[in-house]
Amino acid sequence: ATDSEEAAAVNGVDVGVPIVTEEREPAALPKNIADVAVILEGRIVLRKLRDVPTGFAVLMGILYSLNIDYPKGLKYTFEVIQKVIMDIGGGTCSARAHGLQNKLLQFFDLFEKHGGYKSGKLKLKKPKQLQEVLDIARLLLVELVQHNDCEIEEKKSKLEQLKTVLEMYGHFSGINRKVQLTYLRNGQPKASSEEEDSKKDGPSLLLVLKWGGELTPAGRVQAEELGRAFRCMYPGGQGTHCTHIT
Repeated sequence: ATDSEEAAAVNGVDVGVPIVTEEREPAALPKNIADVAVILEGRIVLRKLRDVPTGFAVLMGILYSLNIDYPKGLKYTFEVIQKVIMDIGGGTCSARAHGLQNKLLQFFDLFEKHGGYKSGKLKLKKPKQLQEVLDIARLLLVELVQHNDCEIEEKKSKLEQLKTVLEMYGHFSGINRKVQLTYLRNGQPKASSEEEDSKKDGPSLLLVLKWGGELTPAGRVQAEELGRAFRCMYPGGQGTHCTHIT
């Protein structure tokens, strides 16, 4: 690209991590990335970075080391990333970021409360335990909704799914729902060898929610088709008695 084309592309962009891809069709996660750069104050200040995570980490490092104000509309987004996720200067969080951090740590408190550190894994099945998980999920969702105007970017779909499943039937009974927590000492497993070389994350918890007993429309159709197939499996058998005899 020419200088004029480049200037037009970054015009009006205060901060960012643009990528140059060799793919013809645009994609949310392109595979063939030719270049990763860093935009600061409307100018490309760095090029030829290894990958997007590296580019973003470099951008955060520049903003922090030079004490540059975050973009106004994304102030709390950047603060949460820096102080909560990257753990840089976390002792000086704003009240909003600090509140979110404390609520996230409630899952660790729950893990410790029920002896999860003994084996590194914890299964929660009892109504009281599941209610504790539901209460935390509700608190987190309320926090995210209240500060949506500050553009705290947080994927809420998983929390909403967690809340929806735990609120089913209006009470906890049976064994059709359970929560599993696994302690990850070095954070989430890295998806690539390049990420393996980067700085290790701090401890995290992997939460897995399991539930069953909900027959979907597609599942009902499959069950009926399977039943008809079994009834016709044996010569002369139009009922289930032949199947039981066999």
